[in-house]
Amino acid sequence: MGKRRVEARVLAAVKERHTVMLITHDVEEAIHVADRILVLSPRPARIQASFKVPFAHPRKVSSPEAQALRVAILKELGVSETV
Repeated sequence: MGKRRVEARVLAAVKERHTVMLITHDVEEAIHVADRILVLSPRPARIQASFKVPFAHPRKVSSPEAQALRVAILKELGVSETV
């Protein structure tokens, strides 16, 4: 199953108010589909940070607000925002 198809299924489940846990390394994908993003620490994994995604669906990951959230998450991960 392709990435877009998985995203569509996750978004459909979220619209129906189901609880869904998606594990991804793609910050933009997380912003696109999640209501809350958890950043895990290195092993042993612990919740290092939690970010609420306050934008309504459908989301534009390119919006200034989403990009500011992306930068904050990348900063928490110790990754440069230019990556």
